Amino acid sequence: MTAQRTLKFGVLGIGNAGGGVLATMQAAPNIEVVAVADLRPHARAAFEEAYGGKAYETAEELCADPDVDAIWVATPNPFHAPHTIMAVEHGKHVVVEKPMALDLKEAKSMIAAADKNGVKLLSGHTRAFAPPVQAMWRVIRSGEVGALK
Repeated sequence: MTAQRTLKFGVLGIGNAGGGVLATMQAAPNIEVVAVADLRPHARAAFEEAYGGKAYETAEELCADPDVDAIWVATPNPFHAPHTIMAVEHGKHVVVEKPMALDLKEAKSMIAAADKNGVKLLSGHTRAFAPPVQAMWRVIRSGEVGALK
């Protein structure tokens, strides 16, 4: 197997949706949460204390961080499209919580922006970082139960 590089994530909005993602992302191999953005000072301070990464007040600051490869957009639904477009225009890959957008026009704009900027866009809630899924991934990769078929 070839070594994979570590993907450096920023999380935009660390309230209900984004906050639950932090620990599971940090536990995932090849992922490091290096920065967050949140309007709430206490949320930023808690992240800095727990994870030691950078904490920004605005989405713009997070998107401009050259150390961030990808952004998890977990802001309120009306901000999914503008925040995703902002991130991809800064060359960041994006995972955006569901719903992707408020309407089809927004969704098409998000896809067009990702295509134009040559980045990946993943929409929807994922359990890929949940501890049980990560445990299954480790068992499968170890080969201890045989080949995956």
